[in-house]
Amino acid sequence: MDHENSSMAIEFVLNHLSTAIQQIVEPRRKEDDTFAIFFMRIAQANADLSYEAADKMKAELRAYKLTDVSFQDVHHFGAKFLNTERQLHNGKRWDHSLGLIFIRELSTCPSEVMRVTFIGIGERYDTALREINPLSYDEQRTRMFSLNVHISQLVERADDLYAQIKAVDGGWPPLVNIVDKKAPDINSLTKLSHAEQAALISSGQVDINNLVQSKVKELRTKDKKQLEAYKKRFAKQSPTGDTKAPNTTPSGDSTKTAEKRAERPLPAWRTKPPAANNKDEVKEVGKYKFQWCDKCSKWVWNHTSATHKSKSPEANNFILADSANVFEEFTDYAPFADSQE
Repeated sequence: MDHENSSMAIEFVLNHLSTAIQQIVEPRRKEDDTFAIFFMRIAQANADLSYEAADKMKAELRAYKLTDVSFQDVHHFGAKFLNTERQLHNGKRWDHSLGLIFIRELSTCPSEVMRVTFIGIGERYDTALREINPLSYDEQRTRMFSLNVHISQLVERADDLYAQIKAVDGGWPPLVNIVDKKAPDINSLTKLSHAEQAALISSGQVDINNLVQSKVKELRTKDKKQLEAYKKRFAKQSPTGDTKAPNTTPSGDSTKTAEKRAERPLPAWRTKPPAANNKDEVKEVGKYKFQWCDKCSKWVWNHTSATHKSKSPEANNFILADSANVFEEFTDYAPFADSQE
């Protein structure tokens, strides 16, 4: 390949490299590099980058602690070791001494059963490391598996033991200490971080479905109480449409204010009766339906002639006056306003 074609090929390849590789290759590149030499520089850059990445992963694992995981979840803790081992093994860069980090953390965890188990494993692991020292990478890996102390085997053993500890009455200490698994409270659960919630729920220590149902029931009870308070303030209406006047004036209103509401003039259409042959007529005004009440001699929204229960005009006026307040306070339309015809 002549120099011109070689330069074109180099530029083409360089423009399609990752930024990380470009940053390594570019300073090393020389003007008279042939494509073959340039390709070798790329291979070296990949190797350098791979070593750098491997060293970074090893450093992260050496600094990794069980307490870095929510509720000291052993399963999630071990998953990081497995993932790192797989990545480093692809380049034959896994260091078996990293298994000591995993053993050390579980040998000092809050569970006595887990501690005792991994203290014993630690002694066997130290012996295995000395034994494999003179062996090649592949031989070391094979020997660790044969001794049942390869990191994947240690993680599997820890997972099984973790599941057993959570299943017994005592449970996993970090989980038991944060939330009472016998009577969990969703309000305390929502105060935890998302990661802590996920760890707690996945651990099986709490039943999220029961918690949610309890919260829904609580909210429904609260809404029911608010509705009852609302009815007591303005009017108490049964499911059949029967209406009774409250025994007291609305909360926060003086008797004089209630009397003024009762004296409020009604719009003309409210007192104009329907045709004699159309007593069951329904008027739709805005979002509300009105029917004529013979006993009230007006169109009303909360009962009919058949369901009229009031013993005196004053009592019925009181209900209607407070009903007007309901419309004025909670809607954009006030059917009892003087301007409505």
